[in-house]
Amino acid sequence: MISWMQEGGQVGIFDATNSNKKRRNMLMKLAEGRCKIIFLETICNDVNIIERNIHLKIQQSPDYTEE
Repeated sequence: MISWMQEGGQVGIFDATNSNKKRRNMLMKLAEGRCKIIFLETICNDVNIIERNIHLKIQQSPDYTEE
């Protein structure tokens, strides 16, 4: 994505990184002087939504298929 930004890209969304402090610092160092970065975090405390998302993940992810 950094090379795309250097070639004229204006906005990029790097999604689903499950980012932690170490990973965010690494991304900031990679982009230093090349582009601006913001980190957006969403927090959901609704138990019904969380349970539904877990159920959908188990149903749809190849990581959880039985062999």
